[in-house]
Amino acid sequence: MIIRDGDLLGYLGRTRQTVTTFAAESVNHDTRMRPLAKALRTMAVPGRSMLIAKVDGIATADSPLATVLIEEGFMRTTKGFLHKGNRIE
Repeated sequence: MIIRDGDLLGYLGRTRQTVTTFAAESVNHDTRMRPLAKALRTMAVPGRSMLIAKVDGIATADSPLATVLIEEGFMRTTKGFLHKGNRIE
């Protein structure tokens, strides 16, 4: 589970390849997606990369989270969005 300020932002599945988001309708979507993407990025470390294949049951590339993941250093691959744990600034 990914929680920020007492708010449940998302759940990362056991395989670390699926994410379920919990975005309230009344809340700005970007306000929740950016902290979620940052949290996912910090879970990727050299030697333990993060590949997110699906978000909310759809391909990551088709999800609202896709743009924010790219901004956080994830790379689009044929299997999903990959972060190897090293960020080039």
